[in-house]
Amino acid sequence: MQKNIISKFSLYIILALNILYPSYGIANAPKRPHYKKDYKHEKLVDCKTQVCRPFRVITTLTGGAGFTQAGRTQSFIDNDITYSYHANKSGLSRIMWGAAAGGEFNFNSGWAADVTIGYSQIATFEAKGIGTQGSTVYNYQYSVNSKQYLLEAKILNGVPYGLHAYGLLGVGAAFNMLGNYTTTPAAVVGAPEYQSKTNSNFAYSIGLGFDYDISHYMRMGLGYKFIGLGQANLGTGTVGTTVLSKTIKQNALNEQEVMVQITFLV
Repeated sequence: MQKNIISKFSLYIILALNILYPSYGIANAPKRPHYKKDYKHEKLVDCKTQVCRPFRVITTLTGGAGFTQAGRTQSFIDNDITYSYHANKSGLSRIMWGAAAGGEFNFNSGWAADVTIGYSQIATFEAKGIGTQGSTVYNYQYSVNSKQYLLEAKILNGVPYGLHAYGLLGVGAAFNMLGNYTTTPAAVVGAPEYQSKTNSNFAYSIGLGFDYDISHYMRMGLGYKFIGLGQANLGTGTVGTTVLSKTIKQNALNEQEVMVQITFLV
């Protein structure tokens, strides 16, 4: 009796397999794909797909908030006249955005390195202060804008459940533009007028944060980055027809960013 039940059950299994795979037959039924353990994510991945490749092409989109302190209190003497500028050093914040492309190198130890070349910038902001020249007092302001091109390396550590802690280092170039200098009231007698100027400088970045695997082909992260932008200064100053030999400048402009990133992996 028990043998008959087992035989019938086996027959039903054979019939079901033939229904599922009519063109192949039981002998040619698809085999179970080869898997290996992905210790970074604690789940199985199909090693016949691109997921297990040691190198992957990546594209990253970045957005967030940038913070800086533009302007520096300074004085200089030109043609025996002292020009003083007392900067308002309150922190300034603006939105920032950027994009980068490169590759990810995966190591068997559970570490990975993302190497990218990217562009980023912060929205234009205003530096303000009070200028004095003898007994004359006036308000001044000028715009500050910086664009960066950076080669960056992000080192990621595999943490359970698709979470990656990372550190970031980068080098490149920054283009810092100061311009649109104005005074209030306008056309103060004896107050200089300054032209706009763009400085190109060596730039560097350092940062840290976390990335999370939304899927094998998309990652989202939250991070912090500090960027040293180098020097920035206004152009030539003039008082009437007299050209000044000095100008308003800032020797060390920098930017701090709190950013959200989306990375696409191919």
